[in-house]
Amino acid sequence: MWGNLIFLPAHVLLLQGIIPFCGPDFAKHASQSSCFKWNAPAWFMSALVIYWLLLRPCARFFRNTSLRLALVWLILCWSFSFAVQYLQFAFGTGTCAFLSLQNGCIGYFHTFVAGIVMARIFILTSFSDADTGNPVYNVDDCGKLSLDSQRAPLILRWGVCIGYGSYIIFNLIFDLRGSWHLFWHNGGLLPIMLLIVAGSAVGADPIARHVFAHPIPKSLSQLSFAQYLLQFPLHTWMYVKCISQGYKQKVHDEEKNAYYYWPDGQNVAYIPLLLIFAYLTNRFIQRPYTEWQNWRAEKKIKGCDEILIEKIDAFVGTLPSRLRALGSQRSQQPQSEAQSDPLWRAPDDVEIPQVSAAPDQQPKEQAS
Repeated sequence: MWGNLIFLPAHVLLLQGIIPFCGPDFAKHASQSSCFKWNAPAWFMSALVIYWLLLRPCARFFRNTSLRLALVWLILCWSFSFAVQYLQFAFGTGTCAFLSLQNGCIGYFHTFVAGIVMARIFILTSFSDADTGNPVYNVDDCGKLSLDSQRAPLILRWGVCIGYGSYIIFNLIFDLRGSWHLFWHNGGLLPIMLLIVAGSAVGADPIARHVFAHPIPKSLSQLSFAQYLLQFPLHTWMYVKCISQGYKQKVHDEEKNAYYYWPDGQNVAYIPLLLIFAYLTNRFIQRPYTEWQNWRAEKKIKGCDEILIEKIDAFVGTLPSRLRALGSQRSQQPQSEAQSDPLWRAPDDVEIPQVSAAPDQQPKEQAS
């Protein structure tokens, strides 16, 4: 009990994914960590805190990036997934460093940047100026933007079909849960996911038009966030209920404790119960909170998070001018610090001997 309470403050403050820490038995039990203890999926909300604070500065950086440079950035972000995988090979799976990569804001930062870059690519390829109809190259020079699905490239107009088809092919060819699992889990599937998201946003894909636009999938999408957060608590509750009903079976390995399995009947009840709890959470918590946020935005009421984001954005926005001013100040400094530093100046009562010039450098008058 006391071991669980050690990880509780990190969850309350949403720090479990920002500063992951592990218990003494983490190598044997993965649940003995700040990310997996209590509600495990909530670690991603902790990472989103950092990403939300850095969203405006990063968006400012890519605001007017060209299409070619944005594609280069996208490839670099995807390539960083290899670095995450090799770091796992270096640290091992039973270490807290591996936990920071798999379930921390560090291991997913490249996917966060890739989302911003993809938004820039989406504007350049699928949007046009609402007034003139011209393509968008510089956001500052345009007024209102409008989605132009006919202008979008073919790969984005069929992005959902291509993305899901590629995912099926990748599952048949590669072992996504093998030794390279962290690569696929932390950005290796980034091109496929971005194709699905961008194809859904364009709206010309057949799956996007006939499946995602249907009222039933649209209603389920409103419950997706609540489902994500409630999947583990509901599973744990039903798991304990199975144990209390006597569904248990010991493992053949005597060194391990009793292993309680999940009966097949629970799978039938799990999904309906998850949808019911997700609907109640969305109806009485998520939706009223969203309406309250919209009311605060209309009244221009700023909380501490908005003020902090504005300060970070202002600091990053003025950082280039500050660096240029600092560089100009250094360039105006005297070349010899001995002339400007008072510690190197001789006292007034000390006579410094004058060194004569070399014979070949003496004036002609003295030489004659």
